[in-house]
Amino acid sequence: MSKITSAISVILVLLIFSCTEIKNDLPSPQDTTFEGTAYGYLISQKKGKFDSLLKAVDRVPTLKSFLQNFSNSLTFFAVENKSFEIGIDIMNENRVSNG
Repeated sequence: MSKITSAISVILVLLIFSCTEIKNDLPSPQDTTFEGTAYGYLISQKKGKFDSLLKAVDRVPTLKSFLQNFSNSLTFFAVENKSFEIGIDIMNENRVSNG
């Protein structure tokens, strides 16, 4: 009988603490829809955020025209400048260590 009482006590304690409301101080989500092309979005961001990616995209005319087309449905993972910097640093370290 004591095992049943213990189990019920544990369940009641879990139910009481699981039902408490947690205060959320996070801001409410904003509309994240961009009315334009993927390329337009990259250009519209603050200077220094996607400059390296834009330079790379500009070197591939087919990709640039694809990103500028409104009718294309796509998911494009935009890499920020910091990621390019880290990648180049790692490549340079590997080149130095491999001779």
